[in-house]
Amino acid sequence: MFLIAQPYIRPITSLYQMIAQNQAPDFSSTARNLYTDKKGLPTDGEINAMDIKSVRVGDTMGKVIIEDADIDVPLIYGSTDECLYIGAGIRTQSGKPGYGKPVMIAGHTIPYFKNLGIVKNGQIITIETYYGIFKYKITGSRVADASDSSAYDLTQNKEQLILFTCYPLDGVGEKEDRLFVYADKVSGPIVVGDTK
Repeated sequence: MFLIAQPYIRPITSLYQMIAQNQAPDFSSTARNLYTDKKGLPTDGEINAMDIKSVRVGDTMGKVIIEDADIDVPLIYGSTDECLYIGAGIRTQSGKPGYGKPVMIAGHTIPYFKNLGIVKNGQIITIETYYGIFKYKITGSRVADASDSSAYDLTQNKEQLILFTCYPLDGVGEKEDRLFVYADKVSGPIVVGDTK
């Protein structure tokens, strides 16, 4: 009986959880805000990896900005449930901006990526981090099943930004599809050398 009712129960419980949570969870005991001094962040050149403070899951490391879609959200390192409550989360299995590898960022549709569906090819996504500012040009988008790993390639040797969120963009509850938005790096510093 539960299996039959499950598709109807999940959206209701998800809606209840969203409404019942009237404030953001407090992760201050473990998470750090590394994105504090926004002045003078490099937009080009090279950065020595040894000069970049190491990041831990839950740390705020910057912002995701898409001016054309009115998106301006905190960038958190990690994509755990806790991370995604407070912002868009960079998958730890992917690269970080500036490292020359694919960067994969997840965000809940409500409230963070609800406008992701209106972006167009050629528009710019800005990723501000505590160590630099990076810009990516949107090259395409795709809707795929959440379990479809062909929707992204984290092994490619180029810095591609991949944003994704639940699809369709309206409504609440568990959704089986994801909207993926792809963008190629057009500016920002390059991180060189070994990490700490």
